[in-house]
Amino acid sequence: MSTRRNSRPRYPLFDVKLCAQTGREVREVLKGGWLTAGPKVARFEEQAARLLGVRYTTALNSGSAALLLTLKALGASAGKQVVTTPFTYVATVEAILQSGATPVFADIQSDSLNIDPKQVDECLTRNSMAVLSVDIAGYPVDYNELRSSCGQRAVALVADAAHAFGARYRGKSVAAVSDAAVYSFYSTKNLTCGEGGLLASRDRE
Repeated sequence: MSTRRNSRPRYPLFDVKLCAQTGREVREVLKGGWLTAGPKVARFEEQAARLLGVRYTTALNSGSAALLLTLKALGASAGKQVVTTPFTYVATVEAILQSGATPVFADIQSDSLNIDPKQVDECLTRNSMAVLSVDIAGYPVDYNELRSSCGQRAVALVADAAHAFGARYRGKSVAAVSDAAVYSFYSTKNLTCGEGGLLASRDRE
């Protein structure tokens, strides 16, 4: 029994291999005396903004913090509603609750597993202040449809693009087709810093 158990192949959830250049960059940061918001972070923000095609980016300690900051910047508070998907990591809903707003769930599409724009449309009310979509496995939601629904009601469109750094929707980044996009750089993401997050937007406010 024990022999059979030990012979089973093991598949790691993630297997991060760091190149020599990464080690040099880390040592350079440590020698420079900056462990948080230093010149390397500013350079990262600038390059991320260029890649994503937006003017403004802010690096944070996590994608969760970026979600909360985004919702607070949009004016989330008690009595306001944020329409989102039930098929997501807990941080999406957690950020809505922490902001003081109430999550409202719209169902997902059976093929993409992304939020269904038609269901979103049915969930929007006069108390809705934002739609918080999630790009499941890095596959962008139908942003054209969501923008149409949000635009008719002056509701913000926020993308939880935690797994979608570099993903394109009709030739543009997720950040460029939403009011704000949030990325995660946790160790399981397609671009990792070990930890960290990013808020990206075309809007300075």
